[in-house]
Amino acid sequence: MNEDKNVEYKSKLTKKVKNEIVSFLNTDGGTIYLGVDDKTRKSLGVDEDTKHEWEETVNRWYTEAFYPTPFSLIDIEPNNEIFAIKVKAGISLMQLLVKVLHQKEYT
Repeated sequence: MNEDKNVEYKSKLTKKVKNEIVSFLNTDGGTIYLGVDDKTRKSLGVDEDTKHEWEETVNRWYTEAFYPTPFSLIDIEPNNEIFAIKVKAGISLMQLLVKVLHQKEYT
């Protein structure tokens, strides 16, 4: 499956993924696959600790980085071979709040 307006492939979780989530919330929704080579679309074999870290980060973004909070609009699927973030279309225009988190930031 190729990237399009509803599908994104990323090798790792970065701040750019936050922007992708907001874009999907503001349009028709979509899915972000993490741990995938952007060119070959093959799994990079992400370990369980990294997936857990990504899950915690996305959950933190859900409550701290998006306004209004996108209740029930973001589903995280960390237990599959490929980590997926499924985003439903938002009802109202979402805004990304830039906050300085006291925890580890992804660049």
